Amino acid sequence: MSAFGPASFVRVGVIGGAIAWSSWAQGLEPAATRGAAGQASRRSERAGEERASYGLSRSPFGLHVIPNDLAGPIEIGGRWTRHMVLWREVEPRKGQFRDLDRAVRQFNNLSDAGFEIVPRIVSVNPWAQDGRINKLNAEAAGKRAPMGNFTYIGMPTDLASYRRFVTRVVEAYDGDGSGDAAGLKKGVKYWQVENEWDWRWKDTPERFVELLKVAYDTIKAADPEAKVVLGGISKLVPDAFHAGLLGDSFELNGKTITPASLEQQKDFKEGYALRRYVLEHGHPYFDIISFHQYGRYRAIEKEVEYLRGIMREHNYEKPLWVTEAGGPFVPYGETYTEDRQAQEVVKYYASALASGVEVIFWSTYLPTPEWGTAFTNTSLLDRGGRRKPAYYSYKLMASKLKDATRVESLLSSERGQLVRFTRRSGAPVYVAWRDGAGGTDAPALDRMRSKLEGKTLDVTWYDGGVRTVHDLRNEIAGLLAKGPAFIEIR
Repeated sequence: MSAFGPASFVRVGVIGGAIAWSSWAQGLEPAATRGAAGQASRRSERAGEERASYGLSRSPFGLHVIPNDLAGPIEIGGRWTRHMVLWREVEPRKGQFRDLDRAVRQFNNLSDAGFEIVPRIVSVNPWAQDGRINKLNAEAAGKRAPMGNFTYIGMPTDLASYRRFVTRVVEAYDGDGSGDAAGLKKGVKYWQVENEWDWRWKDTPERFVELLKVAYDTIKAADPEAKVVLGGISKLVPDAFHAGLLGDSFELNGKTITPASLEQQKDFKEGYALRRYVLEHGHPYFDIISFHQYGRYRAIEKEVEYLRGIMREHNYEKPLWVTEAGGPFVPYGETYTEDRQAQEVVKYYASALASGVEVIFWSTYLPTPEWGTAFTNTSLLDRGGRRKPAYYSYKLMASKLKDATRVESLLSSERGQLVRFTRRSGAPVYVAWRDGAGGTDAPALDRMRSKLEGKTLDVTWYDGGVRTVHDLRNEIAGLLAKGPAFIEIR
């Protein structure tokens, strides 16, 4: 088996983080915007609104779990993908390395197709792991956990061997002409260290930062141009709620949950302490922060606000990526339909980009039934290989936004979104939708109308439907009730 082989077809490290908080996350909705933003943003004040805009210097369109046949991912505009580098597969016995040249053909096919590759380094290796971690992983395998015997991670007992493994892998694929795998066409410049460590790590926070330092220093020594991506954080929503960014309380099974009562939950206390410590003390050892978001696209803005608050407090600034995103998510009490999924593809990307996230990986392209129905739902292809409506909404979105150079949130509320994308080759495109049913959303609609009124508009909905609108005054509510729309002004 190629050391990289499983990554084309197997999802790594998702379900534990995504559903662990589903029992309480159903009641959460974002609180009013509190106006935090990173230094990379541009802000302006108009009519009492605080707005942020962000430059787009690279394609934001990532896909998680793609096939070897790249025709579909190319067609819909994917430009990023992730691959697992599992130490135990590269070096199954100490000093016995498998041939890394076997991944070259796959990497070359991806780079020829315009993809950037983000390998994620997983440190699990039985001969370099203490007995406690090996026992936990054996128990996980016995319970048929999707990740089996590499579910949990801890500090390697042989750090010299770990450094040697990381050096060997980075040197093989960095494309610098020294020690490269035979036939490699383009070097890999992004490396992710671990994945969903905030529930998988079974050691102290201090030792995880130590592991990050070892990995970072080793990667940079092998390739000073490389960028190190912190493994995807799986549970930012509870932390943002605890910080007061997602409301003050919610009801769950007849009980009122508050930040104070959340602190009494053992899993939260342990995970929160680990995440805070890593973000506060580990930031010298990663260049990019990544996190995951399933089922709560409206929470992305607050998750970003939470992360930026920590960065400001500790005097640093890092780009933000969402390395796994998908919805709707049944474990969070959401109703799944293929039409709703097609809408949420657009909502996730527009919401994340308008919050300053640089790259988003939809999870997934291929279905991953080993993780259950929730993750089969979020895939762009079904188990029979049929292209779901979300496949086509992704394609439409990527085609409309492929040459976007700047994104600006003009309206963000619980009732609606209006996002403007400035494009290199043409007029701006606005992405707009109306959220929820019932109640009054007149203020949100009025604000949308004020931005676009008096103009002739070409409207393309997420499902490919098109219409030309000459008078927006009486039509905006009906236009946006259908779902996300791409609006271009003539």
